[in-house]
Amino acid sequence: MNWSDIDNAWAFLAVLVVTVANLTVVIVGQRRGRPRWRRDRELIRDIHHEAVNDHGGRSGPNMRDQIDRIESSQQTVAQQAKELRHWLGDQARDIAGIRQDIGGLRGEQRDTARELAEHRRETREFEDRVTGFARDQHPDAENPL
Repeated sequence: MNWSDIDNAWAFLAVLVVTVANLTVVIVGQRRGRPRWRRDRELIRDIHHEAVNDHGGRSGPNMRDQIDRIESSQQTVAQQAKELRHWLGDQARDIAGIRQDIGGLRGEQRDTARELAEHRRETREFEDRVTGFARDQHPDAENPL
């Protein structure tokens, strides 16, 4: 604003009223903002107090101690997960061995069943030959054997 452009008292009075109104709004706003500013400063102080290692357990464990405990727990969990992966690998190898054993047993059982079927067939053929021979030798008998 150029003060030299104000050429009468009414214009000066209008500028003065606007200036006073602006100052009043700023001052009243600042006074109303003080409680909020105090609350914000108190919150910031509490956060700072909790974040640094300066309260020594007065109000419970501080954030640094909690972070250290979380980190320690995370390392423990990571170690347990590593051991679990190792154990699961052992288990997978054991299961693979059991599968091979079962496959071998199934093969042996299949071979045994095949041999048994062949033995039964050979036995039936032998019985049929013996029965035929007995009928040929003793045609009058009801049950030649």
